[in-house]
Amino acid sequence: MSGIVSKNGGRSSGIVGAGDVGADAVDGSNIADDAIDSEHYAAGSIDEAHIADNAVTLAKMAGGTDGQIISWDASGDPVALGPGTDGQVLTSTGAGSPPAFETSAGVTQTQGTFTPTITGQGGGSGQSYSAQQGLYTRVGDIVSCTIRLFLTAKGTITGQLEVHDLPFTNRALSYNPTSFSQDVYWSLTADHVLRGYLLQNDTKASFFEIDHNNDNYTFLTTSNTNNNSGFMIAFTYQIAA
Repeated sequence: MSGIVSKNGGRSSGIVGAGDVGADAVDGSNIADDAIDSEHYAAGSIDEAHIADNAVTLAKMAGGTDGQIISWDASGDPVALGPGTDGQVLTSTGAGSPPAFETSAGVTQTQGTFTPTITGQGGGSGQSYSAQQGLYTRVGDIVSCTIRLFLTAKGTITGQLEVHDLPFTNRALSYNPTSFSQDVYWSLTADHVLRGYLLQNDTKASFFEIDHNNDNYTFLTTSNTNNNSGFMIAFTYQIAA
């Protein structure tokens, strides 16, 4: 049968109205290619199952602002973040909320000088120096120091020999050993070397002599010091919070 048949069996060479087509009478094979346009889809009628994987390209996404990124909010809905400002970093704000662009505390580095002094645990006076220099580099809570100290007069040193006025307070519960790159004109026991450590929760270092087997150490006093004693030391320590 040629022509178009209406639901009442009639023939027509014209256009068939919606009332002339039976329910579910038109299947996919009877729809011309590219005949369905967006005006034919009901709002919200395209669900996830009808979108192929990897079918949505960047070009098909809604436009945004340069620098924004997409995350999800507490309701599970997509949300645009940012763009933030220069120097900010994307930071977690915890469960239940999207991340945010925030200024980073970061790890800062500083450098400077300080003026160390030789004295005693019980005090000291009358010291003079031909060199009295301290340099430090601080990265976060880690400090690296170098000290160059040379006496021209040892003055009065009471108790154990110490170096005072380090740039930052040493962390509690942490004795940090020092490394000597040069030490001169100290009255030490034969086959002993000069060593030191930083005092806990303080800005001081204490010094001792020890043999090459790391046994039999003795704290230094004024008797181990001469008017021209001196040293260059380097050490790294963690500062107090």
